[in-house]
Amino acid sequence: MAKKPLVDPDPLELYNLGALGMIADLKPHLLPPEAFSNSNNVRFNTDGVSRGQDLGQVFGTLSAVPEFIFNVPAPSANFWLYASLTKVYAYDGTTSTDITRTAGNYTVGAGLGRNWQGTLLGNVPVLNNQADAPQYWTGLSTASKLADLDGWPSGLRAKIIRAAGPYLIAFNLIDGSAGLQKTIQWSSFADPGTIPASWDYNDPTVDAGRAQLTDAKGGEILEAVLLGNSVVVYTSGSTHVLKYVGGTAIFSPNLLLTESGILASRCATNYNKGTAQFVVTSDDIIIHTGTQTAQSIVEDKVRKKIFSELDTQNFANSFAVENTAKKEVWFCYPTKGNTYPDIAFIWNYKNNTCTFKDIDLNSADAGNSYDVDATTWSDDTENWNSDSSPWNQETRNVVIGVDRSASKAFQIDALYDNVPAAIERTGLAIDGKDRQGNPKASTKSVKQINRMWIKATGTAILTVRVGSQDVIDGPITWANPQDFNCAVDEYLDWCVVGKLLAYRIESTSADPWTIQGIDFNISVLSQL
Repeated sequence: MAKKPLVDPDPLELYNLGALGMIADLKPHLLPPEAFSNSNNVRFNTDGVSRGQDLGQVFGTLSAVPEFIFNVPAPSANFWLYASLTKVYAYDGTTSTDITRTAGNYTVGAGLGRNWQGTLLGNVPVLNNQADAPQYWTGLSTASKLADLDGWPSGLRAKIIRAAGPYLIAFNLIDGSAGLQKTIQWSSFADPGTIPASWDYNDPTVDAGRAQLTDAKGGEILEAVLLGNSVVVYTSGSTHVLKYVGGTAIFSPNLLLTESGILASRCATNYNKGTAQFVVTSDDIIIHTGTQTAQSIVEDKVRKKIFSELDTQNFANSFAVENTAKKEVWFCYPTKGNTYPDIAFIWNYKNNTCTFKDIDLNSADAGNSYDVDATTWSDDTENWNSDSSPWNQETRNVVIGVDRSASKAFQIDALYDNVPAAIERTGLAIDGKDRQGNPKASTKSVKQINRMWIKATGTAILTVRVGSQDVIDGPITWANPQDFNCAVDEYLDWCVVGKLLAYRIESTSADPWTIQGIDFNISVLSQL
């Protein structure tokens, strides 16, 4: 039996549970009461914390093991191109068609499917895989095949091809037997709807050219991402900006960040309508707007968690993608012992909150969706003012990813499925209110949870656990779990005693839920 409480205060109210999200890198007892020490498959927003939506299969059965996916919008259709190690297919909303070049299969090595990437020169898709000549697709029709890029030098290969205005730019070259890892080469000017006629930087009659990155410590070029009218170029240890200068030079690279590069190719993406870039470095995740001012978004939040669990052999399979519908960026990475990404770090750039989600994806891109079940009115738990999801989900800008292990494509946030979702807070030291009515905390007082009010909406039945710790970082003693029906219940009664308190709320059904706040009736049994 618990001791008779010294005081029986009014409920301690925790509002706005979506404000801070998950903070894993600090000791739980140091966190604000509204923060969570762990979470998975949930979202934090202005309404609170909600069960996240799950992946829904699209495109039916794919025609090959997908290594890469790329959206190609067209005036009369919307295509999704996906590549295996040897072939490329175009999905038009109904059928997958083989559009591999007529010259024969591609020669991407096993395990190097991540080397595929794509860009749009106007409305002309250009694909590159580092092993073969870059490919382009004319006509935007499944009746057309990919073809080697006209004018491309026969002995030249590039790690990256990007479009910048009317030019194509190649980065990190192999020219014959010479490895030119810091070299940038651009094409001649291309008229709208066409591809460049020349890449001959020695020909004075065309404006093709070459340039070198000159920093000594940066390493090879790993990625290049257009930002406004510039291209941000990433090496393993530095960041450069390539700007159009015209004249005889055409493009000029300049060093931007001397001590910050990129973890691997595909680990940078634009966000917030293309105004800023999200970048995963070798030991941090930063954002910048093309200036020398960069900001970490994970320091003192989840940086240690991410980089301690990132697989050191397969980190190059990681990738980043923007989920514009939810104002998020996803960094998908393999944890220790996994070859391909099995978890996504999700950063909400509107609310500056962090969470994680279980996944099985090896490539993703944004575009228009096809043939996936849309969310119903009853499934949508967000209120009218804050819900950013569109009315017509089937034409919105969504993210489609591919899972090579299952040879399937999936749409992010397509439906609610039986995927476990949970929030957890440990080291909770609140034991009363200050003079302003805000929760105050003590790690020394012995306290007892008597009742827990959960302000929830939705139809889910949640499993709730409450526990206690006697010392900081000590083991948690959990009471028997109780069920909480979001549609019916208001509170749960407990008799849990300890210096530090803990709670965990989880669900395993497809039913949606949102928790706006939690109130605790906590009694102080003794002061030390």
